[in-house]
Order: sequence, then C-alpha cells, then structure tokens
Amino acid sequence: MKFIRRFSTIPLILFAIIGMLFSIYAIVQVWRLRLPVIVQVNTFLVFSETVVSTAGDGFAIVDTALENADASLGKLEESITVMAKSVEDTSNLATNFASLFSGEFTDTIRNTRISVTAAQSSAKIIDNLLYAFSQIPIIGLPYNPPKPLNIALEEVATNLNGIPESLDKVSNSLESSSSNLNTLETQVSEIASGLEDIQKNLNDARIVLQDTQSDLLEIESSLQNAQRKLNSWVTWTAVILTFLLVSLLVSQFGTLLQGVEIWKENGKNTVKEA
Repeated sequence: MKFIRRFSTIPLILFAIIGMLFSIYAIVQVWRLRLPVIVQVNTFLVFSETVVSTAGDGFAIVDTALENADASLGKLEESITVMAKSVEDTSNLATNFASLFSGEFTDTIRNTRISVTAAQSSAKIIDNLLYAFSQIPIIGLPYNPPKPLNIALEEVATNLNGIPESLDKVSNSLESSSSNLNTLETQVSEIASGLEDIQKNLNDARIVLQDTQSDLLEIESSLQNAQRKLNSWVTWTAVILTFLLVSLLVSQFGTLLQGVEIWKENGKNTVKEA
C-alpha cells in the first residue's frame, strides 16, 4: 500500500516539473517577444496616425470648400435680394404711374377738353362779331384769319378726344406689368429664401465637420502619446507577466519539493518494513 502511495507522487512531481519548465519558457518568450510586439504595435499606431492625419487633412479641404461655397452663396443671395427689392420698387413705380395715367392725367385731359369746348362756343361768338365788324366800312377792322379761333379750338377738342382712351391703355399695360413684376419679385424672393436655407444647412454641416476634426485631433494626439509610452507600457506588461510566471514557478518548485519529500519519506518507510 505504501509502495503504491510512493509511486502516486510521480505524477505530482512530473506536473510540477512541467509547470516549472512552462514558466521558464513563458518568461523567456515574454522578453523575447517584447521588442517584436513593440515594433508591430508601433507600426499599427503609426499607420493609424497616418490614416487619422490624412482624414483630418481631407476634412480641412472639405471645410474650406464649404466655407467658399457658403461665401459664394451669401454673395449670390445678397445680389438676388437686391434684385428682388429693385423689382418690387419697379412694380410699385409702375402701379403709381398706372394710377396717375388712369386717374389724374385722364381727369386733367377731360377737364381740358371741357374747357376747350366751352371756349369754342365763346370763340365762335367772338369770331362772328369780329367778322361782322370787318364788314362795316366805317370801322375798317380787317379780320380774315387763316383759321377762325373756334375752328382751331374745335380741332384741339377733337384731338383731345382720343387721349383719355390712350391713357387708359397705358394704365392697363402698367398694371399688367406691375402684376407680372409682383409675380417675378415673389419668385426671386423664394430663390433668395432657398439660398438662405442652403447656407444654414452648410453652416450646420461645417459645425459637424469641425467637431469631427476636433475628435480626430484628439485621436491623433492619443496615438502620438501611445507611441511615446509604448515601450514603457510593454516593458511594464512584461514585468507583470514575469512576476506572475515567477510566482507560478516558485509555486511549482514548492510542489516539486513537496513531492520529492513524500517520495523520500515513503521510500524510508518501505525500507524499514522490509
């Protein structure tokens, strides 16, 4: 029975030896792989920094393009707003002229025609009176105008007849033009409003872009900091792993000593019994 107990310590000793060999091998590998790990991780960090830097440069170019587009749209929106104001002023001017032609000017022409017509009647009486005086030899008043005054006034009144209608046509044309200009002003104002909305969207996009650029700068700074501290990080990791593996090695060595003691003790007992 004691013989069996003695030989049962063999697996314990073997496992302890294997554990010690594994610990020693792991310690060697940890320090052997330290530099390759540093190189590989540093390569990855440098590549990541390059990617982030390139992305940042690309975002900077996009931000500049958006800034230029915003400035161009701002100038265009300002020009279109001025154009809309000019169209509005022209429309108001056309409306005012239409009101003048259909109202004050027409009334003036009609009142003038009435006055000329009234003067024509008086002129006809005067013409007849002067003609009668010219026929009296004693008075000897010569009166033989190329055109009597009342005839001249009648022609003036006749010429004035068509003017109110012409003024009405002009007024209607101006009102139509004013209406068209109002429609044009509305459409131009809508374009200006649309451009203003586009500018707001561009500004929102630039804000998001600038926030992303700030994040990329922070990431780039973190990567650069990681590159500077990579060697110390890996070294301290290797030291911690080495400490753990040494602790495991000591534990396995203690197990080995315990197994050897049990082996020796069982061997002495077997000899005594024999």
